[in-house]
This record gives sequence, structure tokens and C-alpha cells, in this order.
Amino acid sequence: MKRVAVCLHGVNRSLSVTHRSIIDQVVAPWSEIGEVRLYGAFLQPRSGLNNPRSSEVGVATESESLRLLPFEQITLIDQDAFDVAADLDRTLAIIPDYYKDGHSSTKNIFRSLHALNKVHELATLDADHDYVLFVRPDLFYIDRFDAFRMVRDLGDPRGCRALTPLWQQWGGLNDRLAICTPSAAAAFAKRFEQILDFCAHTDEAIQAERLLLWACMRNGVAFDRFMTERGIRVRATGMFREEQFQERGISSLSLEKYKRLATQLGVNQA
Repeated sequence: MKRVAVCLHGVNRSLSVTHRSIIDQVVAPWSEIGEVRLYGAFLQPRSGLNNPRSSEVGVATESESLRLLPFEQITLIDQDAFDVAADLDRTLAIIPDYYKDGHSSTKNIFRSLHALNKVHELATLDADHDYVLFVRPDLFYIDRFDAFRMVRDLGDPRGCRALTPLWQQWGGLNDRLAICTPSAAAAFAKRFEQILDFCAHTDEAIQAERLLLWACMRNGVAFDRFMTERGIRVRATGMFREEQFQERGISSLSLEKYKRLATQLGVNQA
């Protein structure tokens, strides 16, 4: 029987709202492929969420709603302690602020990718998996995942391929969802360690979608097949974010630039 890891990571804003869609639209169809195990790594800011871009300021995260999903394992991350250990203020002082919000969004990228790395560690230590899904807990999934099509698109599980959403790529790759083979999942999880590598080699400010595109090209992950399944962001206030699901596409200039740089670094392209 195939083994499937569903890895939820980031801030638990709204599992009380989204958990049913995760069970019905994600877990249920993948259970037709094999045994599904859920893992979670959740950031816990002591003073609540403070994200001006999402109009969440001083809003408490959820804790009781973690019981609504059948997790194999969960790790809780003290966000304030992580900020200090990572010395984020000093690190960001020398990096341009892409989102122009006092580095608030850039800090959240560091935090989210740290949580992603931790949840991948949980899944990897627990068992060997044939497929790994990286899923945000604050998305309400409106489309049932076509797991059989996804398996066909991934091809040989021994390969290195990831499926990301076709919508809202913003010049790179949409980083909200990913369906991966194990080797691609490892590259996804390790991109926390390559954030500054991205800045150094591309001479660009940190932007989530282009960072993911760079990480795939830097690590030989095939990313030319996509998923169309959609999820709507649900804020900690319970409000659903209005989504337009634009197909913005991957920047051809970034593709050429990153390919050239990756080749110079001796990376084998998938």
C-alpha cells in the first residue's frame, strides 16, 4: 500500500473553519491511493498575529481546533523564540523589503518555511512515504483533489517532481500548496536554508513565489506540471479572503535568469 504524508504548516488561524474541507477535499481522495498520515508544525506567536497586510493585528491563534484533525504528530513552535534564535531583525536589515511593509511579510516567509521544514522532519522520521503533500491549514479547499490524476502527473515516485497550483504564480511558483515525490519534498522543505542563497545569487529581494521557483531550479525539481484545485484563505477573524485565481504565469525572464545561474552553480536540471 502506498503511504501518503499530508503536512500542514504555518499558523493555525482557522482550522475550526477549514478542517472539514481538508478532510473531504484532500484526505478523502488521497485515501483512495493509500494510507494517509497527517503531520503538523504550527507557529505560536505569544502576542497573537500581527500582519497588517491581512488586517490581522493582535488576533489570537487557535489551539483547540487542532483536535479536529487526526494528526499522527504535531510540533508547536514558539514564534518569538524562533525570531530571536534566527536573529531576524539583523538578517533583514541588509535585505530589501519586497513587500514594503517593514519586513513583516518577509519575516512571515522565514517563519513559515521554518515550520514547513519542521513538519517535513516529523513526517520523514515517522515513516517512508511515496507522496508528500504540503498543505496550509488556513485554506478552505473548494475543489476535491484529483489524487489519481496527481499521481499520474508526478510519475515515478523515485523521481524529483512537484505539482504546484496553476493560479496566482506571480512570476514564480505558487507556494500555498504542493504535491511532491519524496526527493522533491526534501528540496521544498530545505528552502528555509536557501533563502539567503536566493538573495546572494539572484541579487533580488525575497518574494515567496520566485524563491520557490529558484529552489526548484537550484535543486533539480521538475515543476512543469500543475494542479488546478483551489483554496480560499480564511483569516483568523473568520473572514474569507476574496480570491480571483488569476493565472499570472511564470516570468520568462526569471526562468532564463535562474536557469543560467543554476547552470553556473553546477546544478543538474530536472
